[in-house]
Amino acid sequence: ARGSLWLHSHHLSNPLTASMASLTAAGAERFEQWDAGQPSVLMLIVFWLFIGAIIRSLPLSLQRHLPYTVIVLLVGLGVGYLGAGCTSDDFMCYPFKVISEKAPYPGISPAMLQLAVLPPLIFAELFHTDLYMFRKVMGQALVLAFPGVLLSALLMCVFVVYLLPQYFDWNTGMMFGAMLAASDPVAVLAGMKELGADPRLTTIISGESIMNDGCAVVLFTLFYGAAFEAKGFSAGAVVKFTAMQTVGAVALGVCFLLGALAVLKLCRKEMSVVLTIIIAVPFMCFYTATLVDTSGILSLIPLSLGLRLFSRNFLWGHLEEASHTVWELIEFMANTFVFLISGVIMVADLMSSKITGADVLDLVYIYLASLAVRGVTVLIFYPLLKRMGLGFSVADALVTWWGGLKGAVGLSIAMIVHFTASRGHPLEKTGVRFMFHMGGVYFLTTIINATFSSPLVQYLKLDAKPRARILAMLEVSDKCCQHVAALCQSAQGIESAAAAKAREISVKCREMARGAIQTSTDSVGGLREALLEAG
Repeated sequence: ARGSLWLHSHHLSNPLTASMASLTAAGAERFEQWDAGQPSVLMLIVFWLFIGAIIRSLPLSLQRHLPYTVIVLLVGLGVGYLGAGCTSDDFMCYPFKVISEKAPYPGISPAMLQLAVLPPLIFAELFHTDLYMFRKVMGQALVLAFPGVLLSALLMCVFVVYLLPQYFDWNTGMMFGAMLAASDPVAVLAGMKELGADPRLTTIISGESIMNDGCAVVLFTLFYGAAFEAKGFSAGAVVKFTAMQTVGAVALGVCFLLGALAVLKLCRKEMSVVLTIIIAVPFMCFYTATLVDTSGILSLIPLSLGLRLFSRNFLWGHLEEASHTVWELIEFMANTFVFLISGVIMVADLMSSKITGADVLDLVYIYLASLAVRGVTVLIFYPLLKRMGLGFSVADALVTWWGGLKGAVGLSIAMIVHFTASRGHPLEKTGVRFMFHMGGVYFLTTIINATFSSPLVQYLKLDAKPRARILAMLEVSDKCCQHVAALCQSAQGIESAAAAKAREISVKCREMARGAIQTSTDSVGGLREALLEAG
């Protein structure tokens, strides 16, 4: 007993052993803090989505004047301001310090931000698009996306190099131009769809947005290698890089499409199984593209359109309805998350950077220049656009110009430069300006452009239904009502109340349509309500 007691006392008195014991205790304490803090990150995201649901439930009279995405961004700015004062690691402050860039936590990475929001937003938009309409307007979208992005990036590069030569050279200027060339008109498209605008124009804007995001990322990556990795330019290297980023991305998307179709053909045709595969494949495709150094955005285009083309083979009846519902929910959650976290990131960056009044004035110049550059781009290609597809009017050009909002792609690009050019880097001040100006332009386009996009669409009468569309909607509604009346009469007799109601709705739709046609489609709102009632 005395021997074992001596060994125990000798063990405790050994400095090395005591040191190891203290390190073990410190490690256990850090693990407990980390384990206790991690759930708060998930709960913060859940709370943000809950806030989004509350905002979405605000009166429609308010949301007509202030779009949902604008309100969410303003709330994100408020959340960021409240969280900027966090100095402790308690339950309320820990998630903000992890998600935003606040030492010693590096914050959410640009790759994580892109992976979280781009696959669901891009896939949902293309998977539920009208393939006939997309095929008709694809040429116009390609013109705006590829030559348009190159021209926009070049013009913006020239502007910032001469406006701010102390921060930008030609390489970083092209990176900045590519960043601002990427558009994300989520708020504009949401407003246009709510107004019932011409699907031809909404398809042009959404298709151009998706493809120009991919082109902008490719262009940014090319000049990022020259600015930060000292990679030289040669004709062969540029051709190889461009082929990998475009043809390689399309080939990868086709491979995932074939694999997904094979799995969907062999799997059990249950709702949970089919929807899980459809949700998982876009994320897997996008992430694989990043691993093989190709464009994740461009790889999603053939995957989404291909699954849409063959969707009748695995989506029918209740499965198709469930797919629409699930993707609407995912799209809503992704938009809520990206606008809220954008507000938080912008405030965190603003309060941690040394921004002067001159930088704010430069931001105003850059915002106005971005509008001018997009206007010049649309104007130069207008003669070509109006001769392609289903036409392109002056009103279409104005909405396309005004709807060039900035979004998650541009913000993630700014974060890449900001994190790469960290403290002590020769381009540190350039990285700060990337983040500040991108965040500022993102804020201004969301607050100004998104807010006034719906009034612009209404002023230009792009929400009016052409006569042929009104008559087609009327014919479909009338046939539905007659079918319902016949079913009710056969089941309940000629005096059925349901049959009488169906006939009444049919007459109401005809009256609304006649009035809409005679008054140059001013009564389309009433017609829409009548058609909804008929449905």
